[in-house]
Amino acid sequence: MSETQLRKEIGNFLTVVDERMLACVHAMLKNYVESEPPKVAFPTNLNPFATADFFDLFEKTQRITSKGKSKSAKDDMSDIPF
Repeated sequence: MSETQLRKEIGNFLTVVDERMLACVHAMLKNYVESEPPKVAFPTNLNPFATADFFDLFEKTQRITSKGKSKSAKDDMSDIPF
């Protein structure tokens, strides 16, 4: 193969790779934009955690309190990372 033919073939390869890469990046960005970002809570100690985890802890505390098994608010909230 001549140098001109090699350059042309390499150019064709790069075009195909570029098109595939653009399609891949497009798909990833589209998925990212359309997906709902995870909800994160930032308590006062600045250690982030998922909002779902907070609600789990809240429900646990609510169950303990409603059963009359709590000793104090401090004990009830001891599992919450604030």
